[in-house]
This record gives sequence, structure tokens and C-alpha cells, in this order.
Amino acid sequence: MPSPHSAWPCVLVALACNVELSGPDAEPASVEAAPVERAATPPPPITGGTLLATADGAFAIASDPDRDVVHVVDLAKLRETATIALEPGARPFRAAEDDAGLVHVTLRGTGQLATIDPRRGRLVSTHGVCPNPRGITHDGDRDALLVACAGGELVELAAADRRELGRRRLAADLRDVFVDRGTTYVSRFRAAEVLELLEDGAKQDRAPLAPTISGTLRTPGTAWRTIARPEGGWIMLHQLANTAPLPAPPPGSGPLDFVDPDRDGYGGMRPCGGASSPALTVVLDDGTLVGSGPIAGIALAVDVALSPDGSTVAIASPSQHQQSQPETQMVSLSSYRLLDFVAEGECTAPGVALAVDDFVAVAYAPSGALLALTRAAPDLHVLGTDGSDHVIELAGQEIRDTGHELFHIDARRGISCASCHPEGGDDGRVWAFVDHGPRRTQALDAGIAGTAPFHWNGDMSDLVTLVHEVRQRRMGGAALTDKHVEALAEWMIAIPPQNPERIAPETGAVLFDELGCRSCHAGDALTSNAAADLGHGALQIPNLHGVANRPPYMHDGRCTTLRCATQDMLASTRPELPNDEQADEQADERVDALVAYLESL
Repeated sequence: MPSPHSAWPCVLVALACNVELSGPDAEPASVEAAPVERAATPPPPITGGTLLATADGAFAIASDPDRDVVHVVDLAKLRETATIALEPGARPFRAAEDDAGLVHVTLRGTGQLATIDPRRGRLVSTHGVCPNPRGITHDGDRDALLVACAGGELVELAAADRRELGRRRLAADLRDVFVDRGTTYVSRFRAAEVLELLEDGAKQDRAPLAPTISGTLRTPGTAWRTIARPEGGWIMLHQLANTAPLPAPPPGSGPLDFVDPDRDGYGGMRPCGGASSPALTVVLDDGTLVGSGPIAGIALAVDVALSPDGSTVAIASPSQHQQSQPETQMVSLSSYRLLDFVAEGECTAPGVALAVDDFVAVAYAPSGALLALTRAAPDLHVLGTDGSDHVIELAGQEIRDTGHELFHIDARRGISCASCHPEGGDDGRVWAFVDHGPRRTQALDAGIAGTAPFHWNGDMSDLVTLVHEVRQRRMGGAALTDKHVEALAEWMIAIPPQNPERIAPETGAVLFDELGCRSCHAGDALTSNAAADLGHGALQIPNLHGVANRPPYMHDGRCTTLRCATQDMLASTRPELPNDEQADEQADERVDALVAYLESL
């Protein structure tokens, strides 16, 4: 089945036509060469997936975490009819519509659910749901809302009054939730898993391994968006990580040449991008999971939408470097032929592309029109099936921040900072390094101000050193001026941490002190900024803020749960204490109390 957008002129299908954009349609100059811009309030990291078309096709609902508002757009009149202001720091995210036409939006910053009436253009109510809500869906059979939370809770609420109906504890780091033929499915962000909820537990389906590309195996992770297919099953937009050992020589030991595509640098993987690349996984009608392989030409993709007839997907990407391909891609699944890509082991090339600006969300209206949302200047593109492109300017001033842009754009070799630090945090990936062995990606959303020196071994004295070493030298990025480096470093310092999962229990806090944990995890930052050797070489002591939602744990990811990590640390630092494996009741209670305390940080 051909793409409904196949009538677009060749200038909008640059990838399919194998042409370069030029003149008025050319991409903007590289941000590395532009003057430094600082937003009065640093914008939050890009989360993607903040757009919804109502079931009747009347409205588009656009969550705007940069401005803490929700935009309501009349799709018939092609204009914004309401701008709903939320509490500062609310950071609206995913949205779902119920049978009464109300739209419910998760608020990541305040731990609430906002209920909106798009026809009246007003906020109906806000309700607390969990500390870190993420995905949401409406279960029509029960007229219930299901909210997936980062802490592992799946919360069920009555759609009519948001009264809590139940709360189920699953694995940490939940992301999206959807219902298909009476069965509930929940994805996990870092693990790129989909949990099928059964009466007696949950079945896990993981995105498949990609074929070997250039002699290198790719493994899945960072599930940015998972959506249901009309005919059953699901589509996941995630990343694929290179499993080959990466070079990580000491800072200042000489440049990386970027000659060998399998080994040189984090961004040397050609033609399929860097060490981590976007990809799609689709569940076929028979339940088989099929992977697309790395999607060529994009360093970072944050949202995916499926057309009403199930034939076409749209992928949204933040602005790319001028040497990269255009940003938003519409790929016909019929010509996409996922099975062929898997069999041939090739990079996936999109069929149609529209180059405009920094797309962060996509959705299809029931009519088949594609809705695409930009971030810095909030615009909603309505792309009709006839090839039209109506641009609706949304309320709010343009927000540009050089540090934010440098973090999210392609550094020129198929990888961005956000490729390994999605949403300003971490991908949970344990990388293999030639010189250091296994190293888990470090989190940036833990409050890194005042925690120098940086990196695994504490060998980078400050963030300026880290930016020069990692983004420029290892990722192959363009040279940055001091002001550009400072802008990126200061934006990273401002990344908001996740909310604590619980109130600090007194017992756990007391134990944390009595066992000497605070001698290393000290002060407001919960780190002494020193390196310690607990049998794995000298490693920088990590900040513990938000640790509950950052599995796996330890520098090499050897613990998948916080409980395991707590036991591991007790065994390393207090070997005289009986541990949980010895079935000591007191040890059991000790670990439970410490885990509860860590979840409060």
C-alpha cells in the first residue's frame, strides 16, 4: 500500500530522492557556529510523545513541558482555542482521552494527573497519582484510566471521577501502557521490554537483537515510545546499542582517528550512526517480534505514530546537525518491509522526510492527517493526505537555549548526548570499553552541581573538561567555543531530578548513618566527590538522588534491583554483618529499611 503522503514534492522526500536540501529549504547552520543563547529558565530535557488527536478528530491536545501549559487546537478551524496553564514545573507529558471526551495528562514534575475538557477549553481537575507518572491509557471496557509510573506502580483510576480503583506493583522504570483486546501491556524505558499483564504475573517481551551490522551486534534499549497496532500487537521506537568494545583512553592522550567504523570513538559507526541508533520493533500478527535495524540518518528519535489504517509510521526527531538527514520521517510499512531489512542486515532508510525544525511529537488524526509538534517555537504542523502543510502557531514565546540544543542534536557522527542520556538521565546501558571493561552509563539527572570531579574514575576535573573530552573527542563533535561549552555544562547542571518515590523513613535514615554509608554519600549531593576501591578499582562515588528509578545498579550493572545493590554494598563495606542470603531475619529488615530510605532520595 503506498504512503498517503506520496504526493508530496521531491523537496520533501529528500531521503527517498537522494537529493540534498538547499536554498530556502536548507537546514539551519550548525548551532556550534551560532551565537550562544540562554533561556531565562533552562528548558527541561526532551521527553517526546506529548501529542494527542481526539477520537472524533475535532481537537489536537499538545502537552508543552517547556512552558508548563497544554494547548488545545481546533483541527477544523486550524487554530488554538485554549491554552491551559499548569503549576510551574508540572512538565505535562502523555495524554489519553476517555469516552466522555475528557483528556487526562500526566504531570511528571508534580506527580499528578490533569483532566482537561477540550470543548470548553478548561482544566477540570488535578489529582495526585504517583511521584513520577509517565504513560497513560483509557480502558474502555472498564471506563478506567491506567497510569504507568517510573517507580513501578500501575495505577487504575475511574475515568469519571479519578477515584483510585487499584494499584499494582511491577518492575521499576515503567513507561507506556496500552490495552489490546482486554489485555494490558506496559513498557519499560531503559530495558526496552513490554510486560504483558496476566492474572498470575507478567510476561516479558524484549525488543529483538538487530542483525550484525559491519560485524557488530546491536542490542535494544531506551524505549522512547510504545504504541498499539490496530490489528493487535505493538510498535516500539527504541535505540540499538553497539556491543563492540569502545575506546576510552585517558583524557588528553591524543585524538581518536575515526577510521575504523567498529572501534574508533562513540560516533564512528557508519553508515548506521553512532554507538546508539534509533530503531523500530514491530509485533506481527502471529506474535513474532521483528526489528528494523538502525534507522539511517537520525541520531535521536523520540516519538512514533501509526496511521489509522496501520500502513504508515511517522518518527519525530529533535533538530539534527547540518550534516545529518532531515528530522521527521514518514515510512510506509508496506514498502518498509521489515522482514527484508532483518534478512539483509542493512540499515533502514526512510521513504519520506519533512525537514522543518525540532519535532518532538507526532500523532495521526482519524482523517489520516499527520500532526507534528515543534518545541523551541511551539508550532503544530497539520500535514494533510493531499500534501498540504498547515502551520498553527501555538501560544508562548520561543525558547532557545544553546546548552539544550547541543545536548540533543547530532554531534555530526550519528550520535548525540541524549543518545546515551535520554531525558537528561541515563540509558541503563553497560558498555564494554577497551581499556576499562564494563561501565554503566552515568546519570545526569541526579543533581550534578558540586560533584566534581566527573566520570567513572573521577579523571575529569570539571564539566568543561568532560564536554571537550566526551562530546568533541570521543563523539567526534565540532569544536566548541568556551561560551558554548559553558552553556552546555550549565544546562546539564540545571537538569531537574526525578521526584523521590517515598517520604524518608526514620529507621532507614538512622541505619544509613550507623552503618557509615554517609561517610561516602555525604552532604546534599550524597557523594563525597572522592574515588573509592571496593574491589573493582578506584571508582567515583555516585550521587544517590533518584537512585530508585535507575536500574541496573553498580558501575558494571551487576544488580538489576535496588535490593541487590544494597546487599552488594553491605557485603563490600560491612562483611561482618549477616546478609539476606543467609536468611537472617534481622538482615532482611535491615535491607528493607535501607532500600526504603534510598527510595526517598
